[in-house]
Amino acid sequence: PAYATFKTLRAHTCEQSEAAETEVWLTYWIVFALFNLVEYALDVLVPWVPFYYDCKVGFVLWLQLPYTQGAMIVYKQYLRPWFEKHQRSIDFRLEAVSGIARNFSLADVQPTIEWMG
Repeated sequence: PAYATFKTLRAHTCEQSEAAETEVWLTYWIVFALFNLVEYALDVLVPWVPFYYDCKVGFVLWLQLPYTQGAMIVYKQYLRPWFEKHQRSIDFRLEAVSGIARNFSLADVQPTIEWMG
Protein backbone atom coordinates (compact mmCIF):
# COMPACT_ATOMS: atom_id res chain seq x y z
CA PRO A 1 0.00 0.00 0.00
CA ALA A 2 2.78 2.47 0.72
CA TYR A 3 4.30 2.14 -2.74
CA ALA A 4 0.93 2.37 -4.47
CA THR A 5 0.19 5.49 -2.44
CA PHE A 6 3.54 6.95 -3.52
CA LYS A 7 2.63 6.40 -7.16
CA THR A 8 -0.83 7.92 -6.62
CA LEU A 9 0.62 10.92 -4.83
CA ARG A 10 3.13 11.46 -7.62
CA ALA A 11 0.45 11.39 -10.33
CA HIS A 12 -2.25 13.10 -8.28
CA THR A 13 -4.00 16.15 -9.72
CA CYS A 14 -7.10 17.87 -8.35
CA GLU A 15 -8.21 21.25 -7.07
CA GLN A 16 -5.53 23.16 -5.16
CA SER A 17 -7.28 23.05 -1.76
CA GLU A 18 -8.12 19.37 -2.09
CA ALA A 19 -4.66 18.58 -3.45
CA ALA A 20 -2.93 20.01 -0.39
CA GLU A 21 -5.15 18.07 2.03
CA THR A 22 -4.82 14.88 -0.02
CA GLU A 23 -1.05 15.25 -0.19
CA VAL A 24 -0.78 15.62 3.60
CA TRP A 25 -2.84 12.51 4.33
CA LEU A 26 -1.37 10.32 1.60
CA THR A 27 2.10 11.29 2.76
CA TYR A 28 1.20 10.42 6.35
CA TRP A 29 -0.13 7.00 5.34
CA ILE A 30 3.00 6.21 3.31
CA VAL A 31 5.25 6.98 6.26
CA PHE A 32 2.98 5.26 8.78
CA ALA A 33 2.71 2.11 6.64
CA LEU A 34 6.48 1.84 6.32
CA PHE A 35 6.91 2.51 10.05
CA ASN A 36 4.50 -0.36 10.78
CA LEU A 37 6.39 -2.62 8.36
CA VAL A 38 9.69 -1.93 10.14
CA GLU A 39 8.04 -2.32 13.54
CA TYR A 40 6.55 -5.68 12.50
CA ALA A 41 9.95 -6.91 11.33
CA LEU A 42 11.55 -5.90 14.64
CA ASP A 43 8.65 -7.11 16.78
CA VAL A 44 10.77 -9.49 18.84
CA LEU A 45 13.27 -6.81 19.88
CA VAL A 46 11.20 -3.63 20.04
CA PRO A 47 9.03 -4.37 23.11
CA TRP A 48 12.17 -4.77 25.23
CA VAL A 49 13.30 -1.20 24.55
CA PRO A 50 12.48 0.95 27.59
CA PHE A 51 9.74 3.50 26.96
CA TYR A 52 9.25 2.17 23.42
CA TYR A 53 5.47 2.59 23.44
CA ASP A 54 5.72 6.11 24.84
CA CYS A 55 8.21 7.01 22.12
CA LYS A 56 6.00 5.37 19.50
CA VAL A 57 3.01 7.50 20.54
CA GLY A 58 5.19 10.62 20.42
CA PHE A 59 6.54 9.67 17.00
CA VAL A 60 3.09 9.00 15.53
CA LEU A 61 1.84 12.30 16.93
CA TRP A 62 4.86 14.07 15.44
CA LEU A 63 4.08 12.46 12.08
CA GLN A 64 0.42 13.38 12.15
CA LEU A 65 0.08 16.81 13.76
CA PRO A 66 -0.35 19.66 11.26
CA TYR A 67 2.08 22.05 12.93
CA THR A 68 4.95 19.55 13.08
CA GLN A 69 4.36 17.95 9.64
CA GLY A 70 6.70 15.12 10.56
CA ALA A 71 5.39 12.80 7.88
CA MET A 72 6.07 15.42 5.22
CA ILE A 73 9.65 15.83 6.50
CA VAL A 74 10.34 12.09 6.51
CA TYR A 75 8.71 11.62 3.11
CA LYS A 76 10.40 14.51 1.31
CA GLN A 77 13.87 14.04 2.80
CA TYR A 78 14.12 10.24 2.84
CA LEU A 79 11.31 8.21 1.29
CA ARG A 80 10.54 10.08 -1.93
CA PRO A 81 14.20 10.17 -3.07
CA TRP A 82 14.58 6.47 -2.24
CA PHE A 83 11.37 5.49 -4.05
CA GLU A 84 12.27 7.59 -7.09
CA LYS A 85 15.73 6.04 -7.24
CA HIS A 86 14.40 2.47 -7.01
CA GLN A 87 11.06 2.87 -8.82
CA ARG A 88 11.96 0.74 -11.86
CA SER A 89 13.30 -2.08 -9.71
CA ILE A 90 10.22 -2.04 -7.45
CA ASP A 91 7.85 -2.00 -10.43
CA PHE A 92 9.71 -4.90 -12.03
CA ARG A 93 9.59 -7.01 -8.86
CA LEU A 94 5.95 -6.23 -8.18
CA GLU A 95 5.04 -7.24 -11.73
CA ALA A 96 6.99 -10.50 -11.33
CA VAL A 97 5.25 -11.34 -8.04
CA SER A 98 1.90 -10.38 -9.55
CA GLY A 99 2.52 -12.76 -12.46
CA ILE A 100 3.37 -15.59 -10.08
CA ALA A 101 0.22 -14.91 -8.05
CA ARG A 102 -1.95 -14.83 -11.19
CA ASN A 103 -0.62 -18.22 -12.31
CA PHE A 104 -0.84 -19.83 -8.87
CA SER A 105 -3.04 -22.92 -8.83
CA LEU A 106 -3.95 -25.94 -6.75
CA ALA A 107 -1.27 -27.91 -8.58
CA ASP A 108 1.35 -25.69 -6.93
CA VAL A 109 0.05 -26.63 -3.47
CA GLN A 110 -0.70 -30.29 -4.18
CA PRO A 111 2.73 -31.66 -3.10
CA THR A 112 2.44 -29.88 0.24
CA ILE A 113 -1.10 -31.18 0.79
CA GLU A 114 0.00 -34.73 0.00
CA TRP A 115 3.04 -34.40 2.29
CA MET A 116 0.82 -33.21 5.18
CA GLY A 117 -1.82 -35.88 4.55
